[in-house]
Amino acid sequence: MSATLNAYLLYRGLAKADVYHFSRKSAVFLSKFLLAAIAMGAAVWYYVPEISQWAKMDFFMRVYWLVWLIVLAAIVYGTTLILLGVRKAPFADKKLTSRYNAEILLFFMDKDMQLIRGLHNANRVFTRLCANDRQL
Repeated sequence: MSATLNAYLLYRGLAKADVYHFSRKSAVFLSKFLLAAIAMGAAVWYYVPEISQWAKMDFFMRVYWLVWLIVLAAIVYGTTLILLGVRKAPFADKKLTSRYNAEILLFFMDKDMQLIRGLHNANRVFTRLCANDRQL
């Protein structure tokens, strides 16, 4: 739940700063990952042993099944993404990635500076109020 909240807050902040906006291309890209996750979940659900079988297994057999299911999940997920046309190239574009990273960093530095200024101003107001109380 907290990861979802953090993702939402990050998106909201980036959208307000005109750094990133959700587009049709983003929706298609996200739907490809969602389909791959569904395919991975279906494959694991299909091959996972019943709970009664799992309870009868010894430790090493459970480890074997767990490793096998993890490998199966990775293969199904990766294969589905490849079949849906997701490639590594857009993630490897250093110019694009560094530009967005710089904009995001500047956005958050600006927000941190606003917070620091606000705290500094609040401290000044508090100090003045305390000084006025001492004078009375």
